[in-house]
Amino acid sequence: MKHVRIALVLGLVAAVMNSAWAGECKKGEHKGDKKEAQVKGTISVAKVSETAYPDLAKIGLDAAVKTALAAEPGKVLKVELEEANDFLVWEVTVVKAAKTIVTVTVDAGDGKVLLKETEDPEDADEDKGEHKGDSKDGDEEDDEGGE
Repeated sequence: MKHVRIALVLGLVAAVMNSAWAGECKKGEHKGDKKEAQVKGTISVAKVSETAYPDLAKIGLDAAVKTALAAEPGKVLKVELEEANDFLVWEVTVVKAAKTIVTVTVDAGDGKVLLKETEDPEDADEDKGEHKGDSKDGDEEDDEGGE
């Protein structure tokens, strides 16, 4: 009888967790996952340490930025060399004149644009709020550590 109760509880927990995750997907919080799955680059990094990424990239940071700005004119906010769908890519985040944010994914192997994603302004506002809270917490830690 005890095993039946445990199985029921575990089943309920799994159902609730699955339902919560599905609800997040409906809100669009996992939109990037589907788009990232479309990325097909030229350098596979499925079983490669992140520390090897710079040596594997055939296209450098400057070339990736130039390509991204040609595709989406604006000002560069940040550039990251990372993995997307097991391929090595440059993600160049650009702020457009209209103050929209676009992330351009550039293949680190051949320099082609693989994906362009425009950030939802509401997401940008949420991120801004999270960062404010994060820095506030960080300030409190610095105050405690400095005394």
